[in-house]
Amino acid sequence: MVGQDPKFGINIIENSNLLEGLKGWYAQGSTRLSIAPGAPTLVPPTAAASLPYHDRLSGSCIIASNRTQWWEGPAQTITDKLQLFVPYQVAAWVRVQRQRGKTSPQKVNIALGIDGKWVTGGEIEADDQSWKETVGSFRLEKKPDNAIVYAQGPEPGVDIMIAGEISMSDPKGHSKYNTQRNQQ
Repeated sequence: MVGQDPKFGINIIENSNLLEGLKGWYAQGSTRLSIAPGAPTLVPPTAAASLPYHDRLSGSCIIASNRTQWWEGPAQTITDKLQLFVPYQVAAWVRVQRQRGKTSPQKVNIALGIDGKWVTGGEIEADDQSWKETVGSFRLEKKPDNAIVYAQGPEPGVDIMIAGEISMSDPKGHSKYNTQRNQQ
């Protein structure tokens, strides 16, 4: 993949808006995944600021419930979507909830599993009162045999709620928007 012209500003997460149910998503561990309304419809501010062109989010989120381990959550394989030496931005809305009672603030991170090694893609302290933006970035220098992205972190019994994207960042301003604008 080295030498290919990357398409900056493209969300590499399949079905990030959840318009096709849970297609492309699976549970990491024994957690149960479901979809619920009530998530933000605006792209997280950091992603919106770095990508001149972006669609609104659907307002749906994935809920990972019945978590028994801190590392359990929604996951997606992204191995074939990654290119070497390209900066990727992680931007997601996160929230936590407990089925009964108030939830104390919990650390949630968007993690990358790269050939069995864990790398954080962004971390935030989330609560059950409001949606929080988690932001991070990564870049690969070696082609992985297996790459997944997943949400993890709260204590067992606390549900993770997530909505957002991972896109190729554009350090030189070559976004989809600029390309279209220059062709007009």
